[in-house]
Amino acid sequence: MASRASNFCIDAADPYAQTMWWAQVLEDFTVDDSWEMKADDEECGLVGPDDRYLLVLKVPEPKTVKNRMHVCLRPTDRSR
Repeated sequence: MASRASNFCIDAADPYAQTMWWAQVLEDFTVDDSWEMKADDEECGLVGPDDRYLLVLKVPEPKTVKNRMHVCLRPTDRSR
């Protein structure tokens, strides 16, 4: 099955703060004003090239080792 990266998800204690940090670091990803993100949101994100997203998700457990991130794939040669 051929796939492409649909979005990238990062776990965080403070999704809004992490999203604003990534917005400053990644020039190809920007804040989508239609999302109306707020500081207490449990999910925040940036839109990037080719409608790819960087999503930052709130998790309850504290970080104990490296940052947690996963890539969501979307098939390109068939439907889901």
